[in-house]
Amino acid sequence: MASLTYCVKCKKKTKDVAPKIVTSGGRSRRVSKCAVCGTMKSVFVKSQKGGNPAAAIAGLVGQVAPGIISGISSGIQNLQQNTGVYDREKMRKDMKLFDDMTMNYYISAKKDGNPILAGQAREMARQTLANRGIYV
Repeated sequence: MASLTYCVKCKKKTKDVAPKIVTSGGRSRRVSKCAVCGTMKSVFVKSQKGGNPAAAIAGLVGQVAPGIISGISSGIQNLQQNTGVYDREKMRKDMKLFDDMTMNYYISAKKDGNPILAGQAREMARQTLANRGIYV
């Protein structure tokens, strides 16, 4: 399905030719040429954060063979299950646990009268979590 955006020269919505997403100044916009007069036109679009990367790719490509999208989706799901690359929530929890452990080591050593450096507390927490199979 071809997208339509407003052309200032034609004064109506026309089909886009060779659309592409450009990010500048922290904002994303779709830049294309007017199919009628060839004038450059652009429209701001919502940035894709999180969600399904396959759907974002499909939105950029426009019409895509269904097999390609299902292949991309299954590949991303395999990444999520096997490597946890997209498991942001688990990563956030692990980092919180790491920060809490580091602070506990630091404070308990200070209370015992044997103060340690923050780097030493971080290394102790990192080793403890590595023994549990959590790598931060």
